[in-house]
Amino acid sequence: MSKRKKAGILIGLLFLVLGSGFTGYMLHEGQQEAPETAKKENADEKQATQKKTILDVKGTKGTTEETRPSIAEEEKIVAKDIQAVNQRLVDAYFSYKSTQEQFQHIMPLATKAFQQKMQEAAGIGGEAVKSRIIKRQAFWNDDRSLHPEMTNLITQRVAVNGSEYEQTSYMRIVFEKEENQWKMADMAITLVGSTQKGS
Repeated sequence: MSKRKKAGILIGLLFLVLGSGFTGYMLHEGQQEAPETAKKENADEKQATQKKTILDVKGTKGTTEETRPSIAEEEKIVAKDIQAVNQRLVDAYFSYKSTQEQFQHIMPLATKAFQQKMQEAAGIGGEAVKSRIIKRQAFWNDDRSLHPEMTNLITQRVAVNGSEYEQTSYMRIVFEKEENQWKMADMAITLVGSTQKGS
């Protein structure tokens, strides 16, 4: 084979290799550009969706950062709820026509643990006892603890077997949230004074 033919074949092969390499390179570049374009389109779509979501959230009246009550407002709501339960508890403890009625009114306002204590103490004071509140004062103990407290100063008139007397007591109630309601978790009554009344 002559030198010219060999040179022609080599040049042909060289062009073939270079051509296929260039074609492969172009195909590779095209494939890379397509995913980058797709990525950019996906990013644009995500950004548009996020903007839409932000607009939707601001447009609704759900609980967002803007509509959520402040800590001070939440504390006021908690204090109001506890004061309402406190009033019902004081009424139940100091205004009744029988100890059985007293017991029935207190139970739903107490935690399960305190109800257990009450059941263990049931049967005490089975006499014919009636009571009504003459004067009351309530004090909110604002210590911001998990178990808020209220202190009550109560003057009541009690009738036992035909005899009447007035007594004044401090009642301290500790509250706890149970089943999404504020309930009495603990309680202490301290007698301040007692006066016998005529029958």
